[in-house]
Amino acid sequence: MKYRFECTIDDIDYLEFNKFAMLYPNGKKQRFLRLKLFMPALFLIMWVTNLATGKDWGYLLFSGSVYFVVSVIWCFAVKPLNLLCLKINIKALAKKGKLPYWEYSQISFFDEFYIDESSDVKEETKYKAITHICDNKGKAIYLYQGTYRATIISYNSFESEAERNEFLSFIEEKTQQRA
Repeated sequence: MKYRFECTIDDIDYLEFNKFAMLYPNGKKQRFLRLKLFMPALFLIMWVTNLATGKDWGYLLFSGSVYFVVSVIWCFAVKPLNLLCLKINIKALAKKGKLPYWEYSQISFFDEFYIDESSDVKEETKYKAITHICDNKGKAIYLYQGTYRATIISYNSFESEAERNEFLSFIEEKTQQRA
């Protein structure tokens, strides 16, 4: 065994993971940009349609102004709205007692695979299944196995920054991925 970590994850850690997944890796930034531009594009189509149907200029000016203001508000509000939805969903899952993560797990890293073990589940993952590694500086390291699934190793699982850097070097070597 190369490394063994005792990981404790809470709602804040899981929320940080989802925020990071939503905003940064794997081309999600482009998807987020498309979401931001959806409303202005829709309003532009509506305004051009009004123009083509011969609406009077007063109506076109008024509707164009309203569309513009709502579009600007949408562009600034889409990120906070998505984050609010994430928080609400996590709280709803917690109330139902169906957390989408393990509050406590023990992760053991071997030469060819690692084992993530909680009180209910024991998963063995080969390093080749890791699609990418992300270091959410100051918070956690995420070992992704696909787009939305990852093993979360919070920074408080490491005894020191040197151990964390040594682990990152180890996992980068095993997966042939860069953090």
